[in-house]
Amino acid sequence: EEDVKNLYIKALGLKGYSMNLIDIQTKEDLYATMDELCSQGVSILLHSSDDEELLAVADRVLVFNGGRVAAELSGEQRTRFALYQAAYGAARPSAPG
Repeated sequence: EEDVKNLYIKALGLKGYSMNLIDIQTKEDLYATMDELCSQGVSILLHSSDDEELLAVADRVLVFNGGRVAAELSGEQRTRFALYQAAYGAARPSAPG
């Protein structure tokens, strides 16, 4: 439990830094810690412009467009297509199907 607390404190210290600047092992450790904290009932607010990261680790994604919430995506709604559609008003990648 002490290791989880220490990693959580380190994660808080990363606030404002791009996850792209973090090495893969540290990122995996951070995601594991986030999972552990969520299983204990802790809510985590993650800000990211990395769509792959958001879709991989978030249970729910709020998409902003023009300073307002354009969409709330959860469950099967959490797709790259839906994310781009909400963020840009049109999908960038090809639509499924």
